[in-house]
Amino acid sequence: MCSRKEVQEIIDKFERHVDDKFTQLREERDSRMREIAVAEINQAKDNIMKFIGWGGIVGIGAMVYFFGGLSGDVEYLQNEIAEIKDSQEVVEDFMNRGDRYTSQDGIELKAYVDQQDEYILRRVDDGFESLGDQINRLHGTNN
Repeated sequence: MCSRKEVQEIIDKFERHVDDKFTQLREERDSRMREIAVAEINQAKDNIMKFIGWGGIVGIGAMVYFFGGLSGDVEYLQNEIAEIKDSQEVVEDFMNRGDRYTSQDGIELKAYVDQQDEYILRRVDDGFESLGDQINRLHGTNN
């Protein structure tokens, strides 16, 4: 009979052997898959070159470049839309807050603007009268 320790050693040895075997099989499988993938890619590339030739490759490249430019424009427009949405959110936040101007604030602001308009018109009128006086003085001294 085998002791428990001997059985455990046999099991451990077997597990290491099986693990090594699986590792070796995985490596062989991965290398074989790489070989197959490279062969398939090369074959597809050769078939494409036979089918469309260099002109087709250049045409496809030009289309990719052109549509790549369009994608840049699309990205720019998406950024613009995002900025518009952000500004719209700011306006909505302002409108939803309680610190909006009231109609009384509007009346006071209109009164202030009217007062400033009257002041400016008075200054303009005074300026014309002063200018008229200066012109009369010049004509009076020249005559």
